[in-house]
Amino acid sequence: MIYKALTILLLASASLCAEEIEPTATTIFTPHGSDVVNDNKLIVQRYYKAFQEDNTSELLKTLSPKYGVVNANAIYDSSFYLHPTMSKNQKVRCQAMHDAFPDLSIQVIELIAEKNRVFAYVAYSGTQKGPFLGIEPTGKPVQIRQFAIFSIQNNRIVHITEMDNEFSIMEQLGYILLK
Repeated sequence: MIYKALTILLLASASLCAEEIEPTATTIFTPHGSDVVNDNKLIVQRYYKAFQEDNTSELLKTLSPKYGVVNANAIYDSSFYLHPTMSKNQKVRCQAMHDAFPDLSIQVIELIAEKNRVFAYVAYSGTQKGPFLGIEPTGKPVQIRQFAIFSIQNNRIVHITEMDNEFSIMEQLGYILLK
């Protein structure tokens, strides 16, 4: 019960913050650093850059061959991952996201790193021109806010724990009404 309440609060706060963030950083930035923490941030930035550019070969270079992905919203593995746009296979996900949103743009809002972990707050945006989460194209613009924690080992991403606000996405597409 407490877990559900905390999840709802986090999703609600992310949804409220979504409209307050200024879209100033339209490209993925690359600070130069020589320490492990900055190197790990660079790996995550390369991941998002490759994802945005639909460059799956570069995307896969950032990932360990046995990487894992977990949706922090899910208590168990659900049918949510059956949709290609939410696939645990990042190559499939990247291609499906670009099919759904041909004008996909990714804004890295914040990266925080400590030891081998990088926390990312990211905004995906685009116009739905293809199927997304089982919803046929609507032509509507969508903004997806995501929190993700990346675990890095040997200069590769070995694990991603992510949290999106699926309800906000469905509302933006007109699939559900939350207000």
